[in-house]
Amino acid sequence: RPAQGHLISGGQLCLSHPDVFRLVRDYVLEKMAEPEIRVVAVAQMDCGNYCRCPECEKKDKAGKSPAASLLDFVNRVAEQTVKFYPMKYVATLAYQYSQIPPVGLRAHKNVIVKLCHMQPSCDFHSLTSCPSNRFYLECLQQWTEICQRVFVWHYATNFLHNLAFHPNFDALNEDIRFYQKAGVWGIFFQGQRQTGVSFGELHAYCQANLAWDTTNDYFQLAREFAQAYYGQAGEAIMGLIDTFHQKVRAGFHGHLFTHPAEGTFSLKLLKKAEQFLKEAEEAVRKEPVLRQRVEMVRLWFDYTWLAALSGLVKQAGSFVVKVAPKAPAVFRKTVQLLKKHQVTHLQEFPASHQDLREKVGWAVKSRKMPVYTLCSGTLQAEIVPELAGMVLALKKKDRKINLLCPPATWILRYPTMGGLTEGCTKDDFGPGFSEAYRLVRRGKNFLVLEARLSNQVVVKRKFVIENEPACLFIQNVYTNRAEKPVELLWHCFALLKLGELKDIVFFRLEPDGQMTQVKPEVPLSTVSASQWIVWEKEKVPAGGWGCFNTKLGLGIFHRFSEQASFCGSNAYTRDSRILLEVIGKHHRVNPACQVNFQHRYRLIENL
Repeated sequence: RPAQGHLISGGQLCLSHPDVFRLVRDYVLEKMAEPEIRVVAVAQMDCGNYCRCPECEKKDKAGKSPAASLLDFVNRVAEQTVKFYPMKYVATLAYQYSQIPPVGLRAHKNVIVKLCHMQPSCDFHSLTSCPSNRFYLECLQQWTEICQRVFVWHYATNFLHNLAFHPNFDALNEDIRFYQKAGVWGIFFQGQRQTGVSFGELHAYCQANLAWDTTNDYFQLAREFAQAYYGQAGEAIMGLIDTFHQKVRAGFHGHLFTHPAEGTFSLKLLKKAEQFLKEAEEAVRKEPVLRQRVEMVRLWFDYTWLAALSGLVKQAGSFVVKVAPKAPAVFRKTVQLLKKHQVTHLQEFPASHQDLREKVGWAVKSRKMPVYTLCSGTLQAEIVPELAGMVLALKKKDRKINLLCPPATWILRYPTMGGLTEGCTKDDFGPGFSEAYRLVRRGKNFLVLEARLSNQVVVKRKFVIENEPACLFIQNVYTNRAEKPVELLWHCFALLKLGELKDIVFFRLEPDGQMTQVKPEVPLSTVSASQWIVWEKEKVPAGGWGCFNTKLGLGIFHRFSEQASFCGSNAYTRDSRILLEVIGKHHRVNPACQVNFQHRYRLIENL
C-alpha cells in the first residue's frame, strides 16, 4: 500500500541472504499452487532503510540504483517458479528508493514491475504536458526498455482530503491513453475504498471503461454516469466539475497530498461552483434517492470550502484566524452529513485523525492565537499554546536564523505540525499532537502550559531558556486522570529548516560518551517524505542526537533524560525540511499517577 505521507519505520529484507531467498521462493511456489492465483507480489515494505550489507551494496552500486538488488532478487525467484508455473508471474514495485531502474539488468520475462506515480509529480496536468512529471516519465521509459511487463500504480485521489474535490479529470483523460502507447501492460488506479470519497463512484466507472477502451473520453463517460446517477441534476453536476478545473487549466499544479488551502480553489471559483450545486439540488428536490446522491456532492463541496479557507496569518505577537460568517453553520451541516451518510474517513491515515474538528474545525472561529516569546542570553524561542503547545521558533538572537519550520498548508496535520511538538503516544496523530494548551504561568525566560488530552491524561509542560549552555529545556509531567491505567510514551517531533539537505550531517551519542558522525545520501525526491535515518533497538543513540549544516555552521542537538526506543529522520526535498523524530519507551501509568520526561534542544555552531 505505497501511498503514505509520513512513512512507517522499519527496514527491508536482506535480498542477498540465502535463507531469505529460500523462504520467499517457497512462499511464492506455495501461493502459485493455488489455481486461482496468477500473480504473487514480492515487494518492499512501505519505508526506506533498504539493506546495505556488502553483497546488497555491491549489486546496487553496479546497477547504479537500490532497485538493482530488488530486481536481481525477483529475477532469481522467477527463474525458479517458471519451471513449475510458466504462465504465472512474480510482481514487484518500483517505488520511492527503488523507482530508478538499474543499469545492466533486465527483468525476467515472468516478472511484473509496478511503477508508482508518486515522485515529483503533478496529478492535475497530464504526464506529457507538465514538467513536474519529467523524472517519472524518464523512469517509465527506462523500465519499459528492460521489462516486458510494466504495470503502473497510478494515484487518483487526495489521500489527505478524501472529501475534497480533486481536479484531475483532464490528466486522467490523457494519461490512460499515453500509458497504452508507452507500452504499459496494466494500470492500478489507487483511490480510497472508504465511503464518501469525492466522486469515487464516477471515477470508478470512467477509469474502468477507459482502461478497457482507451478511445473513450473521460468527460463523456463522466457525463454518461452523471446523467444516469444524478438524473436531472446531471448537467449541473458536470458544470460544477468543469468549474473546479478552471484554476488547473490556468496553470495551478497539485498532487496526491495537496491541501485545498494551497490555492486549488479561489473564493470566486467556489461561489460559481456552488451555483451549479444549487441548481442540482433544486432539480432533484422531489426525488428522494437522487436527492440523497446530490447531498453527498453538497458534503464534498462544503468540506472543500471549509478546507480552502483554513489559513493562518502571522501578525506581531499572534496568529490570526479569519473566517467567513457562515463558516460555523457550514461546519455544523458537514458534521450532520458525515453522520447521516456514515462517512468515517476524512483521510488515509489513522482513526485518531478522522475528527473534522481537528481537520478544519479549528478554523471556523475568528480569533487571535497568542505567540509568547522567551529570551535569555543568546537564545530566543516562540511558543503557541493553542497549536498543540508548539515551539514555533528557536534561534540565536545574533544570527536571526530560525531553525524551526512554521506551520504550512503542505505539511501533514496542518496547522498543528511544525516547529517542536510533542505527544504521549506512538501514534503521531494521537493525544498531545492536536489539543490546545492553556497558559498557566509565564516569565521572561519560562512558560508553563497545561492541557487535558483526549485519553484523559493531563499534561503540564514547562519551557525554560537556559544560558550555560544556551538551550531550550522542556519538562512534561503526564498525570493519568482516567479510571483505568493508560499506556504512555513520550514522542517528540522537531521540524527543521536548516539549509540544503546535501550539507547535512547527523551525529549521535554513543554509550561511551563519544559522538559519532553520519552523512547519509540525500533521499530520492518525493512529493511527501523519504526516510533518511532509522535508528532503533540496539542502534538508538545513547541519550542524544542531532543534525548539523556544515555550510551554515549551525545545527541542533537533542538531549533526552530517558533512553529512547526510536530515533528517525525524514527528508522533505520539496522545501528542504528535516524531521527529527524521537519515541520513548512505554510507561504503564495507574490512575492518579504521573510520569515525568525532560529534554533539551541546544543550538550548536560547531561539531
